[in-house]
Amino acid sequence: MAKPFTQSNESSRGGEGAGVFSPSLIRWLLILTVAFFVGYHLIHITEPPNGYHEWREALTASISLSYYQESMSFFEPRVHYRGATPGINGMEFPIVNYAIAILYSLFGPHHWLARVVMLLCTGGALLLLFRLVRRWFGFDIAVCTTFALVMSPLSLFYASKILPDSYVVLPLMLSVWAYWRWHTERSWGHWVVAALFLAIAGAIKPTCLTLYLPFLYLTLTGPGKKWREVGIFTLFILISFLPVVIWVEYARSLAMKYQTNAFYLGQTFAQVWAAIQSGWFIKMNLLQRPWELWVGWTLAIPFVLGLYRAGKSNPGRFLLFWTLGNFIGLLMIAHHSAMHDYDGTLIVLPIAGITGLGLYHLLSLRSNWRWVAVALMLAAPINAVTRLDHRYDDPPFEQIRAEADATISFDELVIAEDWSPIIRLYQLNRFGWAMRPGVTEDWVRQAVEDGADWFVLEKPLSQQRFDLLPYLVDTTPTHIGPLLAFRIKQPN
Repeated sequence: MAKPFTQSNESSRGGEGAGVFSPSLIRWLLILTVAFFVGYHLIHITEPPNGYHEWREALTASISLSYYQESMSFFEPRVHYRGATPGINGMEFPIVNYAIAILYSLFGPHHWLARVVMLLCTGGALLLLFRLVRRWFGFDIAVCTTFALVMSPLSLFYASKILPDSYVVLPLMLSVWAYWRWHTERSWGHWVVAALFLAIAGAIKPTCLTLYLPFLYLTLTGPGKKWREVGIFTLFILISFLPVVIWVEYARSLAMKYQTNAFYLGQTFAQVWAAIQSGWFIKMNLLQRPWELWVGWTLAIPFVLGLYRAGKSNPGRFLLFWTLGNFIGLLMIAHHSAMHDYDGTLIVLPIAGITGLGLYHLLSLRSNWRWVAVALMLAAPINAVTRLDHRYDDPPFEQIRAEADATISFDELVIAEDWSPIIRLYQLNRFGWAMRPGVTEDWVRQAVEDGADWFVLEKPLSQQRFDLLPYLVDTTPTHIGPLLAFRIKQPN
Protein backbone atom coordinates (compact mmCIF):
# COMPACT_ATOMS: atom_id res chain seq x y z
CA MET A 1 0.00 0.00 0.00
CA ALA A 2 1.34 3.41 -0.95
CA LYS A 3 2.08 5.70 1.94
CA PRO A 4 0.75 9.27 1.81
CA PHE A 5 3.51 11.83 1.90
CA THR A 6 3.78 13.89 5.05
CA GLN A 7 7.24 15.44 4.99
CA SER A 8 9.91 15.53 2.32
CA ASN A 9 13.21 13.80 2.99
CA GLU A 10 14.80 17.08 1.91
CA SER A 11 13.16 19.06 4.71
CA SER A 12 14.89 21.57 6.92
CA ARG A 13 15.38 21.01 10.68
CA GLY A 14 16.35 17.37 10.48
CA GLY A 15 16.77 16.86 6.74
CA GLU A 16 19.34 17.90 4.20
CA GLY A 17 20.70 21.35 4.96
CA ALA A 18 19.59 21.46 8.58
CA GLY A 19 21.34 24.12 10.60
CA VAL A 20 21.58 26.77 7.91
CA PHE A 21 19.74 29.19 10.17
CA SER A 22 19.88 29.55 13.92
CA PRO A 23 16.40 29.28 15.46
CA SER A 24 16.48 32.92 16.55
CA LEU A 25 17.54 34.14 13.10
CA ILE A 26 14.81 32.28 11.25
CA ARG A 27 12.20 33.55 13.72
CA TRP A 28 13.40 37.10 13.21
CA LEU A 29 13.12 36.64 9.45
CA LEU A 30 9.52 35.51 9.91
CA ILE A 31 8.72 38.41 12.25
CA LEU A 32 10.25 40.99 9.92
CA THR A 33 8.49 39.50 6.89
CA VAL A 34 5.08 39.64 8.60
CA ALA A 35 5.82 43.14 9.92
CA PHE A 36 6.69 44.31 6.41
CA PHE A 37 3.47 42.80 5.05
CA VAL A 38 1.27 44.41 7.71
CA GLY A 39 3.07 47.76 7.65
CA TYR A 40 2.93 48.04 3.87
CA HIS A 41 -0.83 47.54 3.83
CA LEU A 42 -1.53 49.75 6.83
CA ILE A 43 -0.20 52.64 4.75
CA HIS A 44 -2.95 52.03 2.17
CA ILE A 45 -5.68 50.73 4.48
CA THR A 46 -8.03 53.74 4.31
CA GLU A 47 -7.68 54.42 0.59
CA PRO A 48 -10.70 54.32 -1.73
CA PRO A 49 -10.39 52.46 -5.04
CA ASN A 50 -7.46 54.04 -6.80
CA GLY A 51 -4.59 53.58 -9.19
CA TYR A 52 -3.95 50.46 -11.21
CA HIS A 53 -7.19 48.52 -11.78
CA GLU A 54 -9.18 51.18 -9.97
CA TRP A 55 -12.12 50.30 -12.20
CA ARG A 56 -12.15 46.67 -10.98
CA GLU A 57 -11.91 47.71 -7.36
CA ALA A 58 -14.78 50.15 -7.86
CA LEU A 59 -16.92 47.40 -9.44
CA THR A 60 -16.34 45.09 -6.47
CA ALA A 61 -16.84 47.84 -3.89
CA SER A 62 -20.01 48.91 -5.70
CA ILE A 63 -21.65 45.57 -4.94
CA SER A 64 -21.04 45.82 -1.19
CA LEU A 65 -22.18 49.44 -1.05
CA SER A 66 -25.34 48.63 -3.03
CA TYR A 67 -26.16 45.75 -0.66
CA TYR A 68 -25.81 48.18 2.24
CA GLN A 69 -27.74 51.08 0.68
CA GLU A 70 -30.50 49.28 -1.21
CA SER A 71 -31.18 45.65 -0.46
CA MET A 72 -29.47 42.89 1.52
CA SER A 73 -30.99 40.24 -0.73
CA PHE A 74 -27.98 37.95 -1.22
CA PHE A 75 -29.10 36.62 -4.60
CA GLU A 76 -29.67 40.06 -6.09
CA PRO A 77 -26.30 41.84 -6.08
CA ARG A 78 -26.48 45.30 -7.61
CA VAL A 79 -23.99 47.60 -9.29
CA HIS A 80 -23.95 51.38 -9.85
CA TYR A 81 -23.45 50.92 -13.58
CA ARG A 82 -27.06 50.14 -14.42
CA GLY A 83 -28.76 52.77 -16.58
CA ALA A 84 -32.43 52.92 -15.62
CA THR A 85 -32.57 49.23 -14.58
CA PRO A 86 -32.59 47.92 -10.99
CA GLY A 87 -28.87 47.17 -11.41
CA ILE A 88 -29.15 43.50 -10.45
CA ASN A 89 -26.03 41.89 -11.83
CA GLY A 90 -24.72 38.43 -12.61
CA MET A 91 -21.33 38.11 -10.95
CA GLU A 92 -18.94 35.92 -9.00
CA PHE A 93 -20.35 34.34 -5.83
CA PRO A 94 -20.73 37.45 -3.61
CA ILE A 95 -20.11 35.89 -0.21
CA VAL A 96 -17.33 38.34 0.72
CA ASN A 97 -19.15 41.34 -0.79
CA TYR A 98 -22.07 40.44 1.46
CA ALA A 99 -19.84 40.09 4.52
CA ILE A 100 -18.44 43.56 3.86
CA ALA A 101 -21.99 44.94 3.55
CA ILE A 102 -22.79 43.47 6.97
CA LEU A 103 -19.76 45.27 8.40
CA TYR A 104 -20.95 48.47 6.71
CA SER A 105 -24.30 48.11 8.46
CA LEU A 106 -22.48 47.79 11.82
CA PHE A 107 -19.72 50.39 11.46
CA GLY A 108 -20.61 52.49 8.43
CA PRO A 109 -19.45 52.29 4.78
CA HIS A 110 -15.70 52.73 5.24
CA HIS A 111 -13.16 51.42 2.74
CA TRP A 112 -10.82 50.34 5.53
CA LEU A 113 -13.37 47.69 6.50
CA ALA A 114 -13.27 46.21 3.02
CA ARG A 115 -9.47 46.28 2.97
CA VAL A 116 -9.25 44.64 6.39
CA VAL A 117 -11.45 41.82 5.07
CA MET A 118 -9.14 41.44 2.07
CA LEU A 119 -6.10 41.30 4.37
CA LEU A 120 -7.76 38.71 6.61
CA CYS A 121 -8.37 36.54 3.55
CA THR A 122 -4.88 36.89 2.10
CA GLY A 123 -3.30 36.63 5.54
CA GLY A 124 -5.27 33.47 6.22
CA ALA A 125 -4.10 32.00 2.92
CA LEU A 126 -0.52 32.94 3.81
CA LEU A 127 -0.83 31.16 7.17
CA LEU A 128 -2.29 28.01 5.58
CA LEU A 129 0.49 27.89 2.98
CA PHE A 130 3.05 28.34 5.77
CA ARG A 131 1.58 25.45 7.76
CA LEU A 132 1.37 23.23 4.71
CA VAL A 133 4.97 23.84 3.67
CA ARG A 134 6.15 23.43 7.27
CA ARG A 135 4.62 19.96 7.39
CA TRP A 136 6.19 19.05 4.07
CA PHE A 137 9.63 20.64 4.28
CA GLY A 138 10.10 21.98 7.79
CA PHE A 139 9.99 25.33 9.54
CA ASP A 140 12.90 27.01 7.76
CA ILE A 141 11.58 26.39 4.25
CA ALA A 142 8.10 27.47 5.38
CA VAL A 143 9.59 30.79 6.47
CA CYS A 144 11.39 31.12 3.12
CA THR A 145 8.07 30.43 1.38
CA THR A 146 6.36 33.13 3.46
CA PHE A 147 9.14 35.53 2.52
CA ALA A 148 8.78 34.65 -1.18
CA LEU A 149 5.01 35.16 -1.16
CA VAL A 150 5.15 38.49 0.68
CA MET A 151 7.92 39.77 -1.61
CA SER A 152 6.07 38.77 -4.77
CA PRO A 153 5.11 42.16 -6.25
CA LEU A 154 1.82 40.79 -7.57
CA SER A 155 0.86 39.16 -4.28
CA LEU A 156 1.88 42.20 -2.26
CA PHE A 157 -0.09 44.61 -4.43
CA TYR A 158 -3.37 42.69 -4.53
CA ALA A 159 -3.36 41.49 -0.91
CA SER A 160 -5.50 44.45 0.21
CA LYS A 161 -7.12 45.38 -3.09
CA ILE A 162 -10.92 45.13 -3.04
CA LEU A 163 -11.06 42.36 -5.62
CA PRO A 164 -12.35 38.78 -5.82
CA ASP A 165 -8.82 37.78 -6.84
CA SER A 166 -7.68 38.95 -3.39
CA TYR A 167 -10.21 37.13 -1.23
CA VAL A 168 -10.58 33.94 -3.29
CA VAL A 169 -7.17 32.74 -2.09
CA LEU A 170 -8.62 31.89 1.34
CA PRO A 171 -11.25 29.32 0.25
CA LEU A 172 -8.72 28.04 -2.27
CA MET A 173 -6.09 27.40 0.40
CA LEU A 174 -8.68 25.94 2.77
CA SER A 175 -9.53 23.43 0.04
CA VAL A 176 -5.85 22.56 -0.51
CA TRP A 177 -5.28 22.18 3.21
CA ALA A 178 -8.37 20.01 3.75
CA TYR A 179 -7.67 17.79 0.74
CA TRP A 180 -4.14 17.17 1.90
CA ARG A 181 -5.51 16.26 5.35
CA TRP A 182 -7.91 13.86 3.63
CA HIS A 183 -4.99 12.41 1.73
CA THR A 184 -2.94 11.79 4.88
CA GLU A 185 -5.59 11.05 7.52
CA ARG A 186 -8.48 9.64 5.43
CA SER A 187 -11.01 11.73 7.33
CA TRP A 188 -14.24 12.15 5.38
CA GLY A 189 -14.85 15.41 7.18
CA HIS A 190 -11.76 16.87 5.52
CA TRP A 191 -12.93 15.48 2.17
CA VAL A 192 -16.25 17.30 2.49
CA VAL A 193 -14.58 20.53 3.62
CA ALA A 194 -12.20 20.39 0.65
CA ALA A 195 -15.10 19.96 -1.78
CA LEU A 196 -17.13 22.74 -0.10
CA PHE A 197 -14.37 25.34 -0.22
CA LEU A 198 -13.33 24.40 -3.74
CA ALA A 199 -16.94 24.92 -4.82
CA ILE A 200 -16.96 28.35 -3.15
CA ALA A 201 -13.62 29.27 -4.73
CA GLY A 202 -14.78 28.02 -8.13
CA ALA A 203 -18.01 30.02 -7.92
CA ILE A 204 -15.88 33.11 -7.28
CA LYS A 205 -13.19 32.31 -9.87
CA PRO A 206 -13.88 29.25 -12.06
CA THR A 207 -10.17 28.91 -12.83
CA CYS A 208 -9.75 27.70 -9.22
CA LEU A 209 -11.08 24.37 -10.46
CA THR A 210 -7.68 23.68 -12.01
CA LEU A 211 -6.84 22.41 -8.50
CA TYR A 212 -8.22 19.13 -9.80
CA LEU A 213 -4.82 18.50 -11.43
CA PRO A 214 -2.67 18.56 -8.24
CA PHE A 215 -5.48 16.83 -6.35
CA LEU A 216 -5.39 14.06 -8.95
CA TYR A 217 -1.66 13.73 -8.34
CA LEU A 218 -2.32 13.37 -4.61
CA THR A 219 -4.99 10.78 -5.34
CA LEU A 220 -2.75 8.66 -7.55
CA THR A 221 0.12 8.75 -5.04
CA GLY A 222 -2.06 7.99 -2.04
CA PRO A 223 -2.88 4.80 -0.17
CA GLY A 224 -5.57 2.36 -1.18
CA LYS A 225 -6.56 0.66 -4.40
CA LYS A 226 -6.27 3.00 -7.36
CA TRP A 227 -9.69 2.16 -8.84
CA ARG A 228 -11.32 3.01 -5.52
CA GLU A 229 -9.34 6.23 -5.12
CA VAL A 230 -10.16 7.35 -8.65
CA GLY A 231 -13.83 6.65 -7.98
CA ILE A 232 -13.75 8.77 -4.81
CA PHE A 233 -11.94 11.52 -6.70
CA THR A 234 -14.55 11.44 -9.46
CA LEU A 235 -17.26 11.89 -6.83
CA PHE A 236 -15.24 14.78 -5.39
CA ILE A 237 -15.20 16.47 -8.79
CA LEU A 238 -18.94 16.09 -9.21
CA ILE A 239 -19.73 17.45 -5.76
CA SER A 240 -17.43 20.47 -6.08
CA PHE A 241 -18.16 21.20 -9.74
CA LEU A 242 -21.96 21.10 -9.71
CA PRO A 243 -22.43 24.14 -7.40
CA VAL A 244 -20.09 26.15 -9.63
CA VAL A 245 -22.16 25.32 -12.71
CA ILE A 246 -25.37 26.24 -10.89
CA TRP A 247 -24.01 29.60 -9.75
CA VAL A 248 -22.44 30.48 -13.11
CA GLU A 249 -25.70 29.70 -14.90
CA TYR A 250 -27.64 31.76 -12.37
CA ALA A 251 -25.24 34.67 -12.81
CA ARG A 252 -25.50 34.38 -16.59
CA SER A 253 -29.30 34.47 -16.39
CA LEU A 254 -29.16 37.66 -14.28
CA ALA A 255 -26.73 39.27 -16.71
CA MET A 256 -28.99 38.48 -19.66
CA LYS A 257 -32.21 39.48 -17.88
CA TYR A 258 -30.99 42.86 -16.63
CA GLN A 259 -28.37 43.49 -19.34
CA THR A 260 -25.68 44.11 -16.74
CA ASN A 261 -22.82 41.89 -17.82
CA ALA A 262 -19.96 43.78 -16.15
CA PHE A 263 -18.68 40.61 -14.47
CA TYR A 264 -19.60 37.86 -16.92
CA LEU A 265 -16.47 36.39 -18.52
CA GLY A 266 -17.94 33.44 -20.38
CA GLN A 267 -17.16 35.01 -23.73
CA THR A 268 -13.40 34.98 -23.04
CA PHE A 269 -13.18 31.21 -23.40
CA ALA A 270 -13.82 31.56 -27.14
CA GLN A 271 -10.87 33.92 -27.56
CA VAL A 272 -8.07 31.60 -26.42
CA TRP A 273 -6.49 30.94 -29.80
CA ALA A 274 -6.64 34.59 -30.84
CA ALA A 275 -4.74 35.62 -27.69
CA ILE A 276 -2.11 32.93 -28.23
CA GLN A 277 -1.75 33.62 -31.94
CA SER A 278 -1.18 37.31 -31.31
CA GLY A 279 1.73 36.46 -29.00
CA TRP A 280 0.34 38.66 -26.24
CA PHE A 281 -0.41 35.77 -23.87
CA ILE A 282 3.06 34.30 -24.33
CA LYS A 283 4.73 37.67 -23.85
CA MET A 284 2.83 38.55 -20.70
CA ASN A 285 2.37 35.18 -18.94
CA LEU A 286 5.61 33.45 -19.94
CA LEU A 287 8.24 36.09 -20.63
CA GLN A 288 7.34 39.05 -18.44
CA ARG A 289 5.02 38.54 -15.48
CA PRO A 290 6.53 35.35 -14.01
CA TRP A 291 9.84 37.14 -13.40
CA GLU A 292 8.71 40.71 -12.91
CA LEU A 293 5.50 40.22 -10.88
CA TRP A 294 4.84 36.64 -9.82
CA VAL A 295 8.30 36.08 -8.33
CA GLY A 296 10.11 39.41 -8.65
CA TRP A 297 13.45 39.78 -10.38
CA THR A 298 15.41 39.54 -7.14
CA LEU A 299 14.07 36.03 -6.41
CA ALA A 300 14.29 34.68 -9.96
CA ILE A 301 17.41 32.60 -9.22
CA PRO A 302 15.85 30.91 -6.14
CA PHE A 303 12.74 30.20 -8.22
CA VAL A 304 14.71 28.47 -10.98
CA LEU A 305 16.64 26.45 -8.40
CA GLY A 306 13.35 25.62 -6.69
CA LEU A 307 11.95 24.21 -9.93
CA TYR A 308 14.83 21.73 -9.94
CA ARG A 309 14.59 20.87 -6.26
CA ALA A 310 10.80 20.48 -6.37
CA GLY A 311 11.04 17.55 -8.75
CA LYS A 312 12.93 15.50 -6.16
CA SER A 313 10.09 14.96 -3.68
CA ASN A 314 6.38 14.24 -3.62
CA PRO A 315 5.47 17.55 -1.96
CA GLY A 316 7.63 19.40 -4.47
CA ARG A 317 5.97 17.63 -7.38
CA PHE A 318 2.59 18.58 -5.91
CA LEU A 319 3.69 22.22 -6.07
CA LEU A 320 4.75 21.72 -9.69
CA PHE A 321 1.40 20.19 -10.65
CA TRP A 322 -0.37 22.98 -8.77
CA THR A 323 1.58 25.58 -10.74
CA LEU A 324 0.88 23.75 -14.01
CA GLY A 325 -2.83 23.62 -13.21
CA ASN A 326 -2.92 27.35 -12.58
CA PHE A 327 -1.10 28.04 -15.82
CA ILE A 328 -3.68 25.94 -17.66
CA GLY A 329 -6.31 28.14 -16.02
CA LEU A 330 -4.59 31.26 -17.34
CA LEU A 331 -4.49 29.64 -20.77
CA MET A 332 -8.22 28.86 -20.67
CA ILE A 333 -8.93 32.59 -20.30
CA ALA A 334 -5.91 33.64 -22.37
CA HIS A 335 -7.53 36.78 -23.78
CA HIS A 336 -8.45 38.05 -20.32
CA SER A 337 -5.36 36.89 -18.42
CA ALA A 338 -3.05 38.48 -20.99
CA MET A 339 -4.69 41.86 -20.37
CA HIS A 340 -5.25 41.69 -16.59
CA ASP A 341 -2.44 40.65 -14.27
CA TYR A 342 -4.77 40.04 -11.30
CA ASP A 343 -5.64 36.66 -12.85
CA GLY A 344 -2.18 35.60 -11.68
CA THR A 345 -2.95 35.87 -7.96
CA LEU A 346 -3.68 32.12 -7.84
CA ILE A 347 -0.44 30.96 -9.40
CA VAL A 348 1.78 32.91 -7.01
CA LEU A 349 0.80 30.55 -4.15
CA PRO A 350 2.54 27.39 -5.44
CA ILE A 351 5.28 29.49 -7.04
CA ALA A 352 6.06 30.92 -3.58
CA GLY A 353 6.46 27.36 -2.29
CA ILE A 354 8.83 26.54 -5.13
CA THR A 355 10.77 29.77 -4.61
CA GLY A 356 10.99 29.18 -0.87
CA LEU A 357 12.40 25.72 -1.52
CA GLY A 358 15.02 27.15 -3.89
CA LEU A 359 15.85 30.04 -1.58
CA TYR A 360 16.51 27.71 1.34
CA HIS A 361 18.81 25.49 -0.68
CA LEU A 362 20.64 28.49 -2.12
CA LEU A 363 21.28 29.66 1.45
CA SER A 364 22.45 26.15 2.39
CA LEU A 365 25.28 26.14 -0.17
CA ARG A 366 28.71 26.43 1.46
CA SER A 367 29.99 29.02 -0.97
CA ASN A 368 29.56 32.60 -2.10
CA TRP A 369 26.07 31.66 -3.31
CA ARG A 370 24.89 32.00 0.27
CA TRP A 371 25.90 35.67 0.27
CA VAL A 372 24.27 36.12 -3.12
CA ALA A 373 21.05 34.75 -1.59
CA VAL A 374 21.34 37.14 1.37
CA ALA A 375 21.86 40.08 -0.99
CA LEU A 376 18.84 39.05 -3.05
CA MET A 377 16.72 38.83 0.09
CA LEU A 378 17.81 42.29 1.20
CA ALA A 379 16.96 43.66 -2.24
CA ALA A 380 13.57 41.90 -2.47
CA PRO A 381 11.48 44.39 -0.42
CA ILE A 382 13.10 47.33 -2.22
CA ASN A 383 12.30 45.74 -5.56
CA ALA A 384 8.68 45.04 -4.56
CA VAL A 385 8.00 48.53 -3.22
CA THR A 386 9.62 50.37 -6.13
CA ARG A 387 7.89 48.14 -8.65
CA LEU A 388 4.49 48.95 -7.15
CA ASP A 389 4.91 52.61 -6.26
CA HIS A 390 3.51 53.93 -9.54
CA ARG A 391 0.38 51.80 -9.19
CA TYR A 392 -1.18 54.02 -6.53
CA ASP A 393 -2.70 57.46 -6.85
CA ASP A 394 -4.79 59.81 -4.72
CA PRO A 395 -8.13 60.65 -6.38
CA PRO A 396 -10.27 63.39 -4.78
CA PHE A 397 -12.73 60.72 -3.70
CA GLU A 398 -14.11 62.26 -0.52
CA GLN A 399 -14.49 65.68 -2.15
CA ILE A 400 -16.36 64.24 -5.14
CA ARG A 401 -18.70 62.19 -2.97
CA ALA A 402 -19.43 65.01 -0.51
CA GLU A 403 -20.14 67.57 -3.24
CA ALA A 404 -22.24 65.05 -5.17
CA ASP A 405 -24.37 64.54 -2.05
CA ALA A 406 -24.87 68.29 -1.84
CA THR A 407 -25.79 68.62 -5.53
CA ILE A 408 -27.51 65.47 -6.82
CA SER A 409 -30.35 63.67 -5.07
CA PHE A 410 -29.68 59.99 -4.40
CA ASP A 411 -32.59 58.88 -6.61
CA GLU A 412 -31.53 61.01 -9.61
CA LEU A 413 -29.84 59.22 -12.50
CA VAL A 414 -26.50 60.34 -13.89
CA ILE A 415 -24.67 60.10 -17.21
CA ALA A 416 -21.03 60.24 -16.09
CA GLU A 417 -18.20 60.81 -18.54
CA ASP A 418 -15.70 58.05 -17.81
CA TRP A 419 -13.24 55.81 -19.63
CA SER A 420 -14.41 52.91 -17.41
CA PRO A 421 -17.93 51.63 -16.72
CA ILE A 422 -17.91 52.43 -13.00
CA ILE A 423 -15.23 54.71 -11.52
CA ARG A 424 -17.12 58.02 -11.71
CA LEU A 425 -20.48 56.51 -10.78
CA TYR A 426 -18.94 54.90 -7.71
CA GLN A 427 -17.13 58.08 -6.71
CA LEU A 428 -20.40 60.00 -7.03
CA ASN A 429 -22.34 57.15 -5.40
CA ARG A 430 -25.06 57.65 -7.99
CA PHE A 431 -26.65 55.23 -10.42
CA GLY A 432 -26.87 55.54 -14.16
CA TRP A 433 -24.71 55.32 -17.26
CA ALA A 434 -21.00 55.66 -18.03
CA MET A 435 -20.43 57.81 -21.12
CA ARG A 436 -17.35 55.99 -22.36
CA PRO A 437 -15.19 57.09 -25.33
CA GLY A 438 -16.89 54.75 -27.79
CA VAL A 439 -20.51 55.77 -27.24
CA THR A 440 -22.57 57.33 -30.03
CA GLU A 441 -24.86 60.34 -30.07
CA ASP A 442 -27.83 57.96 -30.35
CA TRP A 443 -26.64 56.30 -27.12
CA VAL A 444 -26.64 59.69 -25.37
CA ARG A 445 -30.11 60.51 -26.68
CA GLN A 446 -31.46 57.15 -25.53
CA ALA A 447 -30.01 57.56 -22.02
CA VAL A 448 -31.66 60.98 -21.74
CA GLU A 449 -34.97 59.54 -22.91
CA ASP A 450 -34.62 56.72 -20.35
CA GLY A 451 -34.65 59.23 -17.52
CA ALA A 452 -31.16 60.65 -16.96
CA ASP A 453 -31.21 63.75 -14.74
CA TRP A 454 -27.59 64.92 -14.87
CA PHE A 455 -24.52 64.96 -17.04
CA VAL A 456 -21.33 64.78 -14.96
CA LEU A 457 -18.44 65.57 -17.29
CA GLU A 458 -14.69 65.49 -17.07
CA LYS A 459 -14.17 67.95 -19.94
CA PRO A 460 -15.95 71.25 -20.71
CA LEU A 461 -18.89 71.31 -23.12
CA SER A 462 -16.68 72.78 -25.85
CA GLN A 463 -14.47 69.67 -25.80
CA GLN A 464 -17.26 67.10 -26.02
CA ARG A 465 -17.67 65.01 -29.15
CA PHE A 466 -21.40 65.70 -29.22
CA ASP A 467 -23.44 68.84 -28.87
CA LEU A 468 -25.00 68.44 -25.43
CA LEU A 469 -26.53 71.92 -25.28
CA PRO A 470 -30.02 70.84 -26.44
CA TYR A 471 -30.26 68.53 -23.41
CA LEU A 472 -29.26 71.06 -20.75
CA VAL A 473 -31.30 73.30 -18.49
CA ASP A 474 -28.47 75.83 -18.61
CA THR A 475 -24.78 75.90 -19.51
CA THR A 476 -23.46 76.94 -16.09
CA PRO A 477 -21.98 73.86 -14.42
CA THR A 478 -22.00 72.92 -10.77
CA HIS A 479 -18.52 71.84 -9.72
CA ILE A 480 -18.18 68.44 -8.08
CA GLY A 481 -14.49 68.26 -7.32
CA PRO A 482 -12.77 68.37 -10.73
CA LEU A 483 -16.01 67.33 -12.46
CA LEU A 484 -18.67 69.49 -14.10
CA ALA A 485 -22.35 68.71 -13.44
CA PHE A 486 -25.15 69.90 -15.73
CA ARG A 487 -28.83 69.31 -15.09
CA ILE A 488 -30.71 67.69 -17.99
CA LYS A 489 -34.05 69.00 -19.29
CA GLN A 490 -36.83 66.60 -18.51
CA PRO A 491 -38.79 65.49 -21.61
CA ASN A 492 -42.30 66.84 -21.95
